Amino acid sequence: PATLNVAANLLLAANSGAFNAGANINIAGNWTENNPSIFNPNNGTITFNGTTSQAISGSLPTEGYYNFVINNTGAPGSNTIDASTFANLSTQNFIDSVGSFKAPGIFSVNGNLRQSIGASTFNTSIAPTTNLYVGGNWTYNGGTFTPGATIITLNGTTAQTLGGLLNFPSIANLVINNTSSNTATAINLNTPITVTSSLTLTKGDIITNQTYLLSLNAGAGTVTLNLSGTPDSSFVLGPMVQTIAQIGLTTRVFPVGKGHNMNRAELNINQTSAASTTYNCEFVVFNCMSFGYTFPPAINRVSQYGYWNIFMNPITTPFTGSAKLYYNNLFNAPDNSNLRV
Repeated sequence: PATLNVAANLLLAANSGAFNAGANINIAGNWTENNPSIFNPNNGTITFNGTTSQAISGSLPTEGYYNFVINNTGAPGSNTIDASTFANLSTQNFIDSVGSFKAPGIFSVNGNLRQSIGASTFNTSIAPTTNLYVGGNWTYNGGTFTPGATIITLNGTTAQTLGGLLNFPSIANLVINNTSSNTATAINLNTPITVTSSLTLTKGDIITNQTYLLSLNAGAGTVTLNLSGTPDSSFVLGPMVQTIAQIGLTTRVFPVGKGHNMNRAELNINQTSAASTTYNCEFVVFNCMSFGYTFPPAINRVSQYGYWNIFMNPITTPFTGSAKLYYNNLFNAPDNSNLRV
């Protein structure tokens, strides 16, 4: 039928044949699917609308929905849809409207992901190792997102936006792999994002500004770039921040750039204090001759393409350091031996 209302549990038994979904399936109990069985979601919407906790489980290794909606109106703590024992679940769009959701080991949202104002918890930290793939926009308007050590991959084929009424919580592992033909508009941040463990840039730029920053906290590891492939295919198009809170020499890589070119900076910072200090770096396209500098001896001109704007907070943290700056042919600097920083 166009709309199927399941007041209790739904079981797709092994060898039960194909189950073809209509426009809407509303289920108040558990969804169990055993191998082998076939579920064809078509373009329908599956809504988990119970008033007590529900489960998605079964021996089938992978399952796919089209529109997946959480609308469990049970009391907090008793309104959870638990898919954490399932191996691999994918959906075109995911909406956490009311209630909590525990994600499986692999959860792929090929389209948009939205947490509404009435949502409770979207938890991807239950399975031992969880991979969350998001191919569309991610809107965080309510509830609590608990990522744990989840590897979050933004893998759309068109431009994606992260934003909403709430700021995102810290993300442990973030991978950018947006294969849009226009990499310069791939990932748009309308919220600040903090990464606590690893950042991997494979394809697609991250568009930031000083309000909606991409930050790596003091515990974050190295930034992995696509240097063996196409380095300019993924970088931060705007400012990014990294935090250092230790004594001794630390290297931080800032894969920043503008247009279609990455002009990364590597800072070697030797703090003599463990004070938590942020280092903000952005590459700015600008004809620096317009600054009107009085050149010192042996300097004939400055870059007419751009510059790196790097500053720290607080400025009172004692340190020594150096910077390695990567440039391209747009700087029009044919003689490297005569370059000065």
